[in-house]
Amino acid sequence: AEELFDVPRPFEDAALVGRVGARLDVDATAFIAPQSLGDFQNQVQVRRARFYTKGHFRFGVRTDYQFQVSVEGGDVFLQEAELEWHPNRWGIADVTVGHTTPPMGLDNIESSRAIPFMEMGSPLLAMAPSYRTGVRLSGASERWRVAWSAGLFSSGQTQATGDASKAAVQPIGRVAWRSTAPDAPSLVHLGLSASFLFSGQNSIQYRSRPESFAA
Repeated sequence: AEELFDVPRPFEDAALVGRVGARLDVDATAFIAPQSLGDFQNQVQVRRARFYTKGHFRFGVRTDYQFQVSVEGGDVFLQEAELEWHPNRWGIADVTVGHTTPPMGLDNIESSRAIPFMEMGSPLLAMAPSYRTGVRLSGASERWRVAWSAGLFSSGQTQATGDASKAAVQPIGRVAWRSTAPDAPSLVHLGLSASFLFSGQNSIQYRSRPESFAA
């Protein structure tokens, strides 16, 4: 009967697929600056070294996973540790849980290998939170040409840039829209990001480092 009606067997459909890898980024820097700005050293240094494993496993339901450890500036920290499901129901395409990127700022959610310059701009470094612990929901509407992502995150670990307050809770959202007019360009991206912060202390601080890591 099972062969005739192709009855699923979730406990027999267990599988693990993944890979392990590493990434090394090296910066070479030469400064031309007046003495009044301080001592800038020309140098070659490791910008970031990352070790990761990613893939998916299936135990009835497919689950994507990604874990990444990063070494930057002599500090070792957990970069990413997330699990992701793809329900494709009720307008929700993806559900992500763990230590991940809040959906705020286009450069912030892209890989550092995909941004136009070596560093993100200072305003984005200051305002957009770095990796946080929480849950993120994402979806899209083909009819309305709209993609959205929203999440609820805690302060997580100490970070070198971004919001430096001890945030108890931080809901964050992003919406992207593309015109459906017949004469509209074939590729237009309009996005809006917003966040609301519940802080566990009276002071809230936003900060960013120079747009050159060696500086």
